Amino acid sequence: MTWSCIRQRFSPSSIAPACRRAVNVPPKEQFDGVVVTGSGAPLPRLSGGVNPRVFDGHSFWLNLPQILSLLQNDPAPSVAIIGAGGTAAAIAHWFVREQITDIPVTVIGREATLFIRTSTPFEDRLFSDEAAWAALAPHVREAFVARLTRGVVWDYVLHRLGGANNIQYRSADVRHFAPTGAPTPSSTPPAIMAVLDHPPDPKAPAPATPPAPVGFLSAAVFVDARGFDAWGFTRLLPTALAGQLANRATVMGNIDYHLCVGAPFPGGLHVPMLASIQGPAAPNLMALGWMSDRILRRYVTPIVAKWRPAG
Repeated sequence: MTWSCIRQRFSPSSIAPACRRAVNVPPKEQFDGVVVTGSGAPLPRLSGGVNPRVFDGHSFWLNLPQILSLLQNDPAPSVAIIGAGGTAAAIAHWFVREQITDIPVTVIGREATLFIRTSTPFEDRLFSDEAAWAALAPHVREAFVARLTRGVVWDYVLHRLGGANNIQYRSADVRHFAPTGAPTPSSTPPAIMAVLDHPPDPKAPAPATPPAPVGFLSAAVFVDARGFDAWGFTRLLPTALAGQLANRATVMGNIDYHLCVGAPFPGGLHVPMLASIQGPAAPNLMALGWMSDRILRRYVTPIVAKWRPAG
C-alpha cells in the first residue's frame, strides 16, 4: 500500500498511528490530501498457509532467493500457484521469462481455464469517453470492470504460458493446506500439500458438512495468488471512521469526481482503487495521467494555454 501526501490541511492525526509510521510522518505535520494506491493487502491466508513454503502475491516477489533455494533443495521440485487472474499469470510468466522450464508449474483456479484479456476499440472507448461511461447504469459499469480485471490474463502473457511445456492449468478449489508426512531434509521446511475440492457452485446452498476432498497436490512452493483486499487501507483509519464502511456499496457510490470518499470521511481521502464509478481505469491504475488530473484538480487550477496565430 502506498500513501502519497499533498501539503497542508489533511491532518494525519485523524488517521491511525500505523499510517503515520508507514510514511514516517511527524504527528503534527498536515497535508491537503492522501492518495491510497496499490492493490491492497493479500486476502487472508488459507488454513495451514502459515508455512515457509507458502507465499502470496506480494511476498513472492520479495523472496525470490528463498523460493529458488526451496526448489533447488527439493528432490522433485514443483510449484503450485492458486488463482486464475493476472497475479497468478504474472507469477507463472516469471518462470517462463527466467527460462525455468524443467520444474512443473501448476496454476489452480476455480474457472474452467485461463481466460484471455485483449484490447478492442469498443472497450477502449470507455476508458477515454467519460460521457459514454457516465451514461452506463451503475451495475453495468461494475460488470464491465469485473469482466476486464478479474479472472482474466493479458493475451501476450497467456500465449507465452501456452507455449511453455512445464506449465499446466487445473480447475479446482484449494480448501486448505495439510502436511504430507513425507520426509524432508532437516534444513528445509516440512512438506505440505493443497487439499482440493470442486469449485463451489454459487447457486447451490453450502453443504452442512464439508464433502470429501477430490484430490491433493504436493509442491515444493505454493503461491496464494487469489487476489487482494482493496479495502485493506481501512485498517489505518480511526475506529469511528472505519465503522462508516459497513455499507460498501454506498461508500463506492459516493466517490466524487476527484476520486475522494464523501462525508463523514475527512476531505481529501482519495481512493482510486474503489472509484470505478468515475472510470474503468481507476481501480487498476491503467491511466495514471487521467487519475492524476482528477486528483490534482482538487488542489490546483489547471493552466489552459491559449493558441495564437504566428505573427
